[in-house]
Amino acid sequence: MRDLILLAVLVACIPISFLKPYIGIYVWYWIGFMNPHRFTYGFMYSFPVAMGVGAATIAGSFLVRRKAPLLRSPEMVILLILAALFTVNTLFALFPSAWKEWDTTIKVLIMTFFTVVLIDTREKLRYLVIVTVVSIGLVAAKGAIWGMFTSAQYRLWGPAGSFLEDNNSMALALNMLLPIALFLAKTEPKRMARLFFFGMFLCCMFSVFLTYSRGGLLGLVAVISMLVYRARRNIWLMLATVAVFGTILAFIPSHWYDRMKTIQTYEQDESAQSRLQTWGFAWELALDRPLTGGGFEGFRANPSDKNPHSIYFGILGEQGFIALGFFIALLISCQLSLGRMEREAKRRPELRWYGDLAAMLRISLIGYMVSGAFLNLQYFDFFYLVVGFVAIMRYLLPREPVPSEAAEPVRARRPVRWGPERAPQTTG
Repeated sequence: MRDLILLAVLVACIPISFLKPYIGIYVWYWIGFMNPHRFTYGFMYSFPVAMGVGAATIAGSFLVRRKAPLLRSPEMVILLILAALFTVNTLFALFPSAWKEWDTTIKVLIMTFFTVVLIDTREKLRYLVIVTVVSIGLVAAKGAIWGMFTSAQYRLWGPAGSFLEDNNSMALALNMLLPIALFLAKTEPKRMARLFFFGMFLCCMFSVFLTYSRGGLLGLVAVISMLVYRARRNIWLMLATVAVFGTILAFIPSHWYDRMKTIQTYEQDESAQSRLQTWGFAWELALDRPLTGGGFEGFRANPSDKNPHSIYFGILGEQGFIALGFFIALLISCQLSLGRMEREAKRRPELRWYGDLAAMLRISLIGYMVSGAFLNLQYFDFFYLVVGFVAIMRYLLPREPVPSEAAEPVRARRPVRWGPERAPQTTG
């Protein structure tokens, strides 16, 4: 029955995605993050569910008037350069099977480009943020409930066959989602929606512990520290976050602590030693092939470990020094752009929504940069979606209307609620 229901939903989404391709973007990321077909038990489990929606979305996008210029932001320029480098490097890859991973990665980048083109209003952006949080958040909520019933004795894994399948990957995604979920818990106009997203935030925090990921723990500490620092003027939110964090630590079983202690004794831990050896292999591979690296799946040449265990060494070993430089430039460019948008929003109260989102996306990227230093997710679709968010905001923010003094009497209706406090009265 689950298979038939999901098939009916996806079949209905294909013509809708063609006629309104921005809705196809929502469906694409819902499938990519939540992987609903992995919750079935029949023919839909391995069905290529995203293919039809993605094709309809791309085809329909050529029939609508696209307002957002793709190359308006430096982030998209860098992303196009990376896509070109990935393609050229695959031509010289060590293994012919590299084209399979190239195909997966290029699809992620192509959909990022179409996302920037099609999400051309603030309301569309808001719904895309909601889809992202709900898609991953529901997986986290399911894991959190399971963790409470099992007293957190077992590791949490993501949907099979997805970017989130590995426990470490799941931890990284949850760390990235935490600040975005908190953003919605603050800015959504309806109180029940704010409570719902705050519940998502709590489930994501608990689920990071359930992954038993040491890299995930380091990323969580970084994210929570940044959130507490930003909430230093909101004493209640700060105390609530610290209290929840402490309660989870008291609930976690002792063998979780035993695993986390190996962070301090990495020289005695076999897994940590394997990481160091693999990073050394990545460096040697890049020195031997500095322009192209080993290509996708280049770490198959490493006899001891096929996983680079780092977004930075993963890019270095597989794509070379040039691609690593552009990858780091992309991270820096996103942080700088978000910082400028946050400062601009402080000068214009009507842009507060953008400023809050920019601040949380900066923390999300910090979670990716910290956890990613120990995890193999350099081609993670969630990261490239955040890059897309930055490009969309760079396009939308300057086009927000400036309030007019003459229009002030018209704005005498009830203000929109922004969290526990009301937003400042604006004009226009």
